Parts: sequence; C-alpha cells; structure tokens
Amino acid sequence: MSDTESNPEYSTLPRNLFEQEIEYKDLPKQSPTTPTNPFNIPLPFDKGKNWMAPEGASSTDPFSFSMRVNKKTPVNVNLDSISKLTEQENYGIWKASMTIILTGIKAYEVVVDGVIPAERANATEVDAYDHLCQIASTIFIQVVSHDILQKIVELEKPILMWTWLGNEYYTDSAYTLVSQIMNLVSLPTQYSGNNWSEFISKVESKWLHLTKLSKGLTDSDRTTFSAFLNEDKAKRDFLMGFLVKRHKNVIDNLMTKDSLSYADVNQSLMDIDTSESDDNTALFTSKRSGNK
Repeated sequence: MSDTESNPEYSTLPRNLFEQEIEYKDLPKQSPTTPTNPFNIPLPFDKGKNWMAPEGASSTDPFSFSMRVNKKTPVNVNLDSISKLTEQENYGIWKASMTIILTGIKAYEVVVDGVIPAERANATEVDAYDHLCQIASTIFIQVVSHDILQKIVELEKPILMWTWLGNEYYTDSAYTLVSQIMNLVSLPTQYSGNNWSEFISKVESKWLHLTKLSKGLTDSDRTTFSAFLNEDKAKRDFLMGFLVKRHKNVIDNLMTKDSLSYADVNQSLMDIDTSESDDNTALFTSKRSGNK
C-alpha cells in the first residue's frame, strides 16, 4: 500500500499532470533564486539528522511539511512549455524552469535544500514529506529525455535525482568553455548553403550559451573573453566569417561597410533569404502554369 493510500486525508497525485495549469497565485511574489552551489547538498541517508528547519530558519520556527500539502486539491502542473533536459547545453534553462516549478509546488526545500523529517517527526509530517517527494519525482520523470530517465528513475528520491543531474550536467570547467567554443566554430561545417535564418539562429544560440558560460567568472582569461563576446562587431564578424565560403559575393559586399552592426548584417541576410524564397516560389508557380 502506498504512502498516500495509508493516509486518506491527502489527495492522491493525478496520473496526468497536464489536466490543469498550475495556479500562479500560489507562486511567491519574488523571483526564486537559484542556489549558488546546488550540488553540495546533504543527502537524506541518515534519518537521525534534524532537518526540520531549513537554512535561515530559527530552531523555534520548525519546518512543517504538512503545511505545504493541500489536503483537498491535488497538484496539477502544466509542463507543456518546459523543454526536456537532453544535454549539458540546455541544463541552465531547464534548472531555472525547475526551480520555479519546485517553488510553486512547495517542494523546493525538499528537493534542493534536502530538508527531511526529524527523527521524532510525527506520522502526519512524514506522510506529507513522502507526498511532496512523490509529486516532485513524478514531475522529474516527465521533464528529462528518455536516455536520462533511464539513469535517474531508480534513484527514487527527487533530491537524489536533482543532485545527480547537477553533478552530471552542470560544470564551469575550462574544458567546458573550450568545448563550447569548438561547438561554435564548427557550425560552418554543418551549413549546406541553404536556409540562412536557420543557420543564423544556431549561431545566436551558441553565442548566447558561450556568453552565459563566461559571465560572472573571476579568472582574467574568462573575463577578457566575456568582454570580447559582448562586442557587437565580434559577433558580426564571426557570422560573416562563417558564411563567406558559401556566399562570397554577398559577404564581400557587406564587409565593405564597416559601420554595419550585427543587427544590420542579420537583417540584410534575412532580406536576401526572403527574396530568394519568393523567387523560388514564383519560378515553381511559373513552371506549373506552363505545364497546363
């Protein structure tokens, strides 16, 4: 018999979490903050540890799990807009999204801070803790890729899932920075010469990821590199350098105008892409008319 079946005063978790969007009035007014180091979390192996009060709470203000469980209304979270965690590159946005969700369902302290019932907690508190864990775990298995799911599903506890994913996909090592630089500069090899807009979107995505990765770091080489990435002309020149082999005449013409910003170059390329698309459509229509 499950924990929720043993205590009927708690609503059971619905099988389909997409039935009803989360009520945003339950979310805190302030934006949730992401822990500076979410991976140095005490894991709940020892039930004897007194984790009734989270960090910052006084010993006279114990943490209550039962106060965080709605006894009448089941938690329903709309996960449609959450991109599944697939790799290291989208871990940052996934983690930020999950932080908001975990705060909204009032399970943040359980999953991220590792708060667990005290050794002498009563049955109501323990059952409420298990209920919050069940909700969080059910959400976790829906917001990761199939390959990642196979690695975390047997961990059972959501704090173990959160910790494992952080250790596996979060890193700011020198190797990670170099690896992402290589991903950026290898983009031209993936470009066939068609669909400017799709290629430009990939460049912007990689550039943004590099910018975020190098921002806020104190090492002199990374702060210098971060400042370089914020230079508009640097981004502009990279984009034109990536395209010059496939579109030499167009890029040579743009390079003669040094005053152009990245936005100017981007717009010029998008205009050409749209024009070529219209020409191809007109040619196709003309051929069809001639065949009648």
